Amino acid sequence: RSPGSIPSLAGRPAGELAALLMEFKSGARPFTIMGRIIPPFGAAQIRRLADYFSALPQTAPGTEKGE
Repeated sequence: RSPGSIPSLAGRPAGELAALLMEFKSGARPFTIMGRIIPPFGAAQIRRLADYFSALPQTAPGTEKGE
C-alpha cells in the first residue's frame, strides 16, 4: 500500500488496472481525483498506463525509500 489509505498501483495486474481506470473514465466508479484526470485518456493510453504500473515491482509496507 502507498502511505495512507491509497492502495499502490505497482505490480497489480494490468487488466485489473485498466478496468479500474475505465470505470473512472465512464463514471461507473465514484469520482476521486482519478475521475478528473482520466477522462481525456483514450483506451490505448489507459492500457499503456496499466501496463506501466503493472510492470513496477511491488513494495512491501514500510520499505519505501526514506522510511
